Amino acid sequence: MARSGGEDRGLFERPEGSGVWWVLYYDREGRRHREKVGSKSAAREVYAQRKTEVRLEKFDPEAVTRRRVLTVKGLVDRYQPEFTRKRSAQDDLRYAGYWVEFLGSTPADQVRPEDVERWRRKRLSEPTRRGKPAAPATVNRAVGFLKRLFNLAIRDGLLGQNPVTRVKMLTENNARIRFLLDEEEAQLKAVMAPADWATVNFAMNTGLRQGEMLGLRREDLDLRLGMITVRRSKHGEARHVPLNQSAREALAVILGGHDSDWVFPAPKASKRQHADEKPGRGRKTVPEDRPRRGDSLYKGILVRACKKAGVKNFRWHDLRHTFCSRLVMAGVDLRTVQELAGHKSILMTQRYSHLSPAHQRAAVMALDERNSHQDSHRENVVSLEARRIG
Repeated sequence: MARSGGEDRGLFERPEGSGVWWVLYYDREGRRHREKVGSKSAAREVYAQRKTEVRLEKFDPEAVTRRRVLTVKGLVDRYQPEFTRKRSAQDDLRYAGYWVEFLGSTPADQVRPEDVERWRRKRLSEPTRRGKPAAPATVNRAVGFLKRLFNLAIRDGLLGQNPVTRVKMLTENNARIRFLLDEEEAQLKAVMAPADWATVNFAMNTGLRQGEMLGLRREDLDLRLGMITVRRSKHGEARHVPLNQSAREALAVILGGHDSDWVFPAPKASKRQHADEKPGRGRKTVPEDRPRRGDSLYKGILVRACKKAGVKNFRWHDLRHTFCSRLVMAGVDLRTVQELAGHKSILMTQRYSHLSPAHQRAAVMALDERNSHQDSHRENVVSLEARRIG
């Protein structure tokens, strides 16, 4: 209900206890106006702004109506074509769903940093479908999506400011490095079908990110030179990855199992599988040839095998960690590992430096060289003093 006076004059909460606040005010002609805002603090700001506009005769009810129509959901609908063209379209659609559910009916110009903070606290405390709260990195990606959405609206002159810019990103813990031990590799291989193991082995011997791997076409493979071309990596640049013998053998199994243009096609997208099917009444048309989905690859191959083999706490990205870790433990220098992994910064590669005995040994040996130099210097000084005394 509306308050009669004080700081909260012209504010009311509906439904009561929902945390959704409205403002009630009158224009110079005595017409009553109501606006749904969101948080209480935001409602106070809007109420003060409207009262000032009315007093200065700058109140425009049509502009208020236009702003009310431009909700967060309206922004998502308006700019959906822009982010569905991106490589991260699947993730962005998921993030968009979060914000439509939480702030969908809120006017875009009335979203405040505390609204984003409220959503963030909710995601970090409540269990998701997987039974545990969202990780800080996941929350940061969703907040980053909302920030980009508001920037697009500002670019097009629909909004004047971006409330998300004042929201500080959470600290992420990306230090986790889990790689496959030799005995775990043997356990996984023992329970996997040859084609599934070939896919895992290929990932483990190339270090490709899941998206890079699933985006490969046959034309990206140069088997004569033993080279893969990743046409667009995570950082938007093309890179080349050499094939070792294990990766070559894995590819022979993978490519021999289908004739799709994709190296890793969706399970029902094989041309060979549907070559004899004819569309007609009661019969489905031939599925479009498309790459396999990441969740299908992870859940359909790795999760099931890990459970059967008793391998704990292992994700698809850990195959990439295995690639980098084994290179470092084999004595490959960090700069080369950075190039092979496609890390933009050497800092990312340095996470693996503690795994290199040679790297640590070289650091300690540097002290021997210094000590030897100091000892030689002392001998020279003693010898010179001895000559003077003599």
